[in-house]
Amino acid sequence: MRTKNEQESVRSKIRQLLSRGKTQHQISEIMKILLDKTNTIVQPLKEESKVNIQKYVNEELLAQYETTELSQIIDLTWHSIDKACN
Repeated sequence: MRTKNEQESVRSKIRQLLSRGKTQHQISEIMKILLDKTNTIVQPLKEESKVNIQKYVNEELLAQYETTELSQIIDLTWHSIDKACN
């Protein structure tokens, strides 16, 4: 039985391998663990990734989009004011 730190270390290594595009079968071979165990670890990591991506899109990208739109409106406003004053 692995300690909590060892389990987290395995998850971290699997997360790294996934981010490098390795398949679950390749990860199983690299980590020298059963494919079933790899799949058991990978599934929650995939769900976690989906949640993180949704959060990023909904919060970060939306904020960037809104900021960009606001900047464009401000720029257009100043441009219009400059034209009106000249």
